[in-house]
Amino acid sequence: MVGKEPELVHEVKKFRLDIVGLTSTHSKGSGTSLLERGWTLYHSGVADGERRRAEVAILVAPQLSACILEFTPVDERVASLRLRVGGRILTVVCAYGPNSSSAYPPFLESLEGVLESAPSGGSLILLGDFNAHVGSNSETWRGVIGKNGPPDLCFVIGLLCSSQIVHNKHLVQA
Repeated sequence: MVGKEPELVHEVKKFRLDIVGLTSTHSKGSGTSLLERGWTLYHSGVADGERRRAEVAILVAPQLSACILEFTPVDERVASLRLRVGGRILTVVCAYGPNSSSAYPPFLESLEGVLESAPSGGSLILLGDFNAHVGSNSETWRGVIGKNGPPDLCFVIGLLCSSQIVHNKHLVQA
């Protein structure tokens, strides 16, 4: 993603988004980068010298920068960001599931640990590419859902899944 940050900020502003989860960024290391016009990129990757395979990031709009409480780069596939928004705690998790079935259980353990650490009474947003399906009826959904592969992610971690973008200016108010 190096060198693509200005284009990324331009596209995100065009769609009027305030928080965006990014996967497969291939960033080195973990940390925070201040981008143009006050946008902040929180990224979680591998240490220098290690092979880059995944890496995740969360891009945050300038108007939310004062709301940030904590960034936790868990590993190259999972990161979380905690904000105080409107008197409530909002936890945003970005995850990038592996393609390999053998690598999926450790990924789920890491993800579940982060989800369980979210404060009760707060809100949780899970963003990312999970390389999983959200159903198990491969006969009805032939060509859409495969018979093999990782388990139904939503069932495993007990979430309601949606593949929609919600555009609502009143959804999150700082």
